[in-house]
Amino acid sequence: MSWFPPELLVTVFSHLSPHDQAQCVRVSRAWSAICIPQLWRRITIATPKAYRRFLTEEGQTALARNAHLVRIFMTIYFPIVESIVRRSPGSGSTSATEAPLAISLFTNLIILDLGTLWRTPFPPAQTPQEAFAAYSGPLPSPPLSPDQEELIRHLIQSNPRLKCLNVGGYIQQCDALLAILTDTSLPNLQYLSLLGDHGGMSPWRDHDLEASPSFAAAKQFLENVPRSLKSLSGRLNANVEDSDELVLHDTPEPCLPHHNLEFVRIYAPFIESEQTIPDPLQQHLLSKFFLSCGQNLKDVQTPHEEHFRIQSLRTILAERGFGASKVLRLEGQETITDEAMALELAKEPDWTRIDFSTCDIMPQGRLTATTLLERCGSLEDLDISTCEGVFTSQDLAELLAKSPKLIKLIASLDHMSAHGWPRNPQLEAQDFVWTPWVCKSLVYLEIQLVGVPRPDIRIGHDGRPVEGGLFRGTVEWSRQIQRLIYYRLAELKDLIHLKLGHCPLEPQPGDSLIVDTEGRLRPQDDEFQLNCLEMSLASGLDMLAGLTQLKVLDLTRCAHRVGVAELEWMQKHWPQLERISGLFDDWYPALEPGVYEWLIENDPAWAWEYRDMQFSEDHRCGGTLLREFSTQAIQVIIAEGVEGIVAQAEATTGNAFQTEEENVVQAEATGGILAQAEEEDEAQAEQN
Repeated sequence: MSWFPPELLVTVFSHLSPHDQAQCVRVSRAWSAICIPQLWRRITIATPKAYRRFLTEEGQTALARNAHLVRIFMTIYFPIVESIVRRSPGSGSTSATEAPLAISLFTNLIILDLGTLWRTPFPPAQTPQEAFAAYSGPLPSPPLSPDQEELIRHLIQSNPRLKCLNVGGYIQQCDALLAILTDTSLPNLQYLSLLGDHGGMSPWRDHDLEASPSFAAAKQFLENVPRSLKSLSGRLNANVEDSDELVLHDTPEPCLPHHNLEFVRIYAPFIESEQTIPDPLQQHLLSKFFLSCGQNLKDVQTPHEEHFRIQSLRTILAERGFGASKVLRLEGQETITDEAMALELAKEPDWTRIDFSTCDIMPQGRLTATTLLERCGSLEDLDISTCEGVFTSQDLAELLAKSPKLIKLIASLDHMSAHGWPRNPQLEAQDFVWTPWVCKSLVYLEIQLVGVPRPDIRIGHDGRPVEGGLFRGTVEWSRQIQRLIYYRLAELKDLIHLKLGHCPLEPQPGDSLIVDTEGRLRPQDDEFQLNCLEMSLASGLDMLAGLTQLKVLDLTRCAHRVGVAELEWMQKHWPQLERISGLFDDWYPALEPGVYEWLIENDPAWAWEYRDMQFSEDHRCGGTLLREFSTQAIQVIIAEGVEGIVAQAEATTGNAFQTEEENVVQAEATGGILAQAEEEDEAQAEQN
């Protein structure tokens, strides 16, 4: 390949995995010169293993030698930042005054993500479960010192090519950080998130340590936001002492124009106020800022929006024709009546984005659904994941038939809400199939598809036999219906994210337990989907070969039949795939044989969430014991339930799923019965 032009080799090597690129480095100097810049382009240090590896002498030497190649840098450990910033090659000094000399090695960053920084690393022996538990507790060490924060500011100043910057809420000297962002020339900066982007709800930091900028610093920053910004997200809980004096003596001149801004998420100085009408200070700061924005502003987000989404701000956005005036998001509003929601929807005929995910609409009538369906022609983004009882299956089908511009639809929960587990709006298979679609530009689809006949299922997740209803009929009849569904999904050529499952099950001590046919305990899960797509090649999965842009597939808590053949097919036909969720977990074992072994042997990049799982016999057989429950309680449950369940299961079939031979026999038998019935009907008709 020595005669290949370098440009072609760069393109070829860019499609290789990091592991394969590392192997190519050893082939020749020419290949090494091409692969090393690609290997060092992105550095992510977010696990204890990566942290320990980079703090070794070899890791530090390699990092210092190749720092000029790094374009994307992300870490959650401040000691990594400290080691990068303070150490020059051949220099053992750790003086803060020499930090700029060390920082000069990192001068070509395009993306810098320091949104979360731990003051001390995880202990080497800490398990992922222990690490996760630590997230919700206090941070293990005090906040950064002024000298340490100075290193972060120097790092920002040393990278004028930054396009994306994320600095978290651990900064105490907020005024100094805002001054750096205001004064430093960052002509390419497009995405900025600072001082925490979680509204004070992030479990990653100690809320008692949060600091706020002065009103003067916040005001100066908003008036001088870099003109190149497209997205601004930040927590600006300013101290408003003497702020009235600043407003009275403020110049009437507008802020610098921000015509490129498309998205703004500001936790503004007055956010903690429970007032429904903003005071002059609030109006002054925000009005002046938003008047400086251009027509590209499409979305404005704030917490407690029932207070903040004030008429004065909305009027400004509407008068200037901003797309943000066509965005409805009810963050922080826990309960709203059906009538009130309908009145809110009626204020704008051409909504582009509606988000109901953080509010609870009381399902008292049909006004919300009817009003939304009358105003969905311009809708591009809709989240109705918590709207229990508000939208019927027919409503969802009609929405798909009336929203030609719809790009993103979320109708499935991804986490437990503050009110428990509301049911998702559900789309019945028959409505999904027989309603004509116009929204064929969907890119992001999360929906709970139900009502799929599954006669192949003989025993439910609770270990008890299922019969009747959608579990009757033949497997071939079921798969004919599934192929119609696949046909509809195959029309979504631009689809990137497809979620057909639930949010993950998070059992808690005290939850109801059941005993499966193997005598193992598992949490009772009434929401486990049995009447869902098989996602098997036999059922028509190969009809989705055209979804070449698909990156995420989520089948969590679904009775799918994804086996080795399906995994190999997905790997071949979905080259952009980054994640498959729901293949199995502690409570839902893989239904097809060989899945665990295939994942271990092939280790595909999209299976990263399964790498830390121990594929023990316990996983293979369908669940682990809840150690939070007492041994005595477990013994009682087993004694009361397991014998009857096992006996009933053995009397039925002994297996949760039919074999292929059984399916064929049942299909032939059913076909014969239907044929005989047709002959009898014809004979009766002739006789009549």
